[in-house]
Amino acid sequence: MKMKKTYLGMEIGSSELKLAVCIDDKIKKIVSEKLPSHLVENEVIVEWDKLAVFIKQTIKKHNITCKNVALVLPEEIAYARRFIMPYMTISQLKFNLPFEFHDFTGTEKDKYIYDYAVMDIIEEEENGTMVKKIDLMAAAISREIMEKYRAMLKKCGLKLKIAAPQSSAYQNIVKKHINFVNSEKAGDYAIIDIEKDSANLRIFTEGKYESSREMETGIEKVIQIISDILNIDKNPAEKYLLKNEGDALYAEECMAVYSQIALETMRVINFFLYNHPNNALDTLYCCGLGANIDPLLNILEETVGLKVRKLHELFDYVAEEEMEITSSAAAVGITWN
Repeated sequence: MKMKKTYLGMEIGSSELKLAVCIDDKIKKIVSEKLPSHLVENEVIVEWDKLAVFIKQTIKKHNITCKNVALVLPEEIAYARRFIMPYMTISQLKFNLPFEFHDFTGTEKDKYIYDYAVMDIIEEEENGTMVKKIDLMAAAISREIMEKYRAMLKKCGLKLKIAAPQSSAYQNIVKKHINFVNSEKAGDYAIIDIEKDSANLRIFTEGKYESSREMETGIEKVIQIISDILNIDKNPAEKYLLKNEGDALYAEECMAVYSQIALETMRVINFFLYNHPNNALDTLYCCGLGANIDPLLNILEETVGLKVRKLHELFDYVAEEEMEITSSAAAVGITWN
């Protein structure tokens, strides 16, 4: 009898721990817990031992028994890029891969771990001769940091099985959606992850990851504005994002923040459209905490000129899980590696 493939997807952000239990690519449980202050700063873990205790407590609290972890690596520490190389053997590819990340790793390339996925094999004519090339999505991360993750998870009674950058998690989501709808043409996708500290827009050309752009404006300012308007602390103010108490989300100051996010997004989208005149991009998919703010989504649609939808629409999902999937998409997608 075939054993079921079970993974605990995990994304450790600056303010939240997101977990997703997936069995044979089916979502069984999604958990999101606010992290104590100062354990993680700007997506970088600063208190490894304390974070291990918190993860262990969260797993126990939610009765999670899965031990095999698929980990989302923040792209502040895990470099991801797509590029094309001459066709070569696997051993040649592994030898040459570190040199493609020289801009990030410098002279310390041996201190990094590298991995790749073949997106496509291309045949092009050059000087009258057909030449084979490899279209790759590749990643690099410090060996030292990777071992810290492994050791931290071991303290929680967990085993690290998969680790890949955020872009890989979203690539998995796009690929699974294309397979699910059985589309003959993959199409173009834009996914924006709107969190507290920033927003990250990723573009997928013909269903394949092409590029990402981080925008400094997130919804931290919105939380602060709600805190001021309602005269409450920031922690409860964050919960009001979902309730829209007293229509605070529609306050003029909040609308200004939405407009700033929308304008930055429009600039990135327009750059893509200019460089890909034959594109098929018609929808911007939103995820993260900001995807639950309706006036933000409305302004995005008005400004960007694309349909704006929540990312759960790319999933074969259970209706009551829409918000959880939209907020914790990467933790799910990484299990589909």
